[in-house]
Amino acid sequence: LSVFGFSFFWQPVLFLFLTQTKELLPSQALWLVSLYSLGVVILEVPGGAVADHYSRKLSAGLGYTLKGLGFFSLTLFTHTYGLIASMFIISLGESLTSGSLESLMYDSIKQSKELTSKYFKHVVAKTRVILHFSLAIFIALGGYIGQYNLTLPLQLSVIGYLIAALLTTRLIEPTKVFTNRGYLQHIL
Repeated sequence: LSVFGFSFFWQPVLFLFLTQTKELLPSQALWLVSLYSLGVVILEVPGGAVADHYSRKLSAGLGYTLKGLGFFSLTLFTHTYGLIASMFIISLGESLTSGSLESLMYDSIKQSKELTSKYFKHVVAKTRVILHFSLAIFIALGGYIGQYNLTLPLQLSVIGYLIAALLTTRLIEPTKVFTNRGYLQHIL
């Protein structure tokens, strides 16, 4: 799941895609990417609250779906407001996936009597190795493909994120005690 969830084919070509395919000025492209990063920071706590209050599985699946839809819409929109909306959707998706799978994995291991937190650290370490290896491959392939077509790496990322969203439906969320606090109380 982590491999598809980090379909970063887009990463080496995003700036070029925005400046060459969407014909933005370099400063406009950088502002757009900055808005994405700012959106992730602002939405991180509310995204975590959704995962904690409702379901980490739901949060991850919705997040991957939004990331896929955001990149898909990024390839379609030509107007600045559409591009801003696309980046907002991607940042919302990122904030919903951030930490939800690790939390889900931790609680699953914690709920199992025979598994320990040491085992969790072992699983996380292995997951990170696989993640960084897949990132290197996705980024290299995205850059290579981007030489010929700057839109295709974004489209491949859409496919990867949608596969990750489908795979989250296979996850089993451990039983958990949910609080009766409202959403706003939860994030504050």
